[in-house]
Amino acid sequence: MSIEEGMEIMESLRGRTSGMAIPTYIVNGPKGLGKTPIFPNYLLYVGSDKAVFSNWEGKSFKIYNRSSQ
Repeated sequence: MSIEEGMEIMESLRGRTSGMAIPTYIVNGPKGLGKTPIFPNYLLYVGSDKAVFSNWEGKSFKIYNRSSQ
């Protein structure tokens, strides 16, 4: 199975399965580099005034991003 196919399976679980029941999709790095989680990229953009996200249905939305200053 390819990484892309695994991501499709993970995406199909989101929005239809309780968050507690969704497994973590990982790759095992070669030569002892360890397990690394693979997450869908729901954060599309982050700027000083707003952040744009995509939900499990692929619908995008933005929220106000407060300045840290």
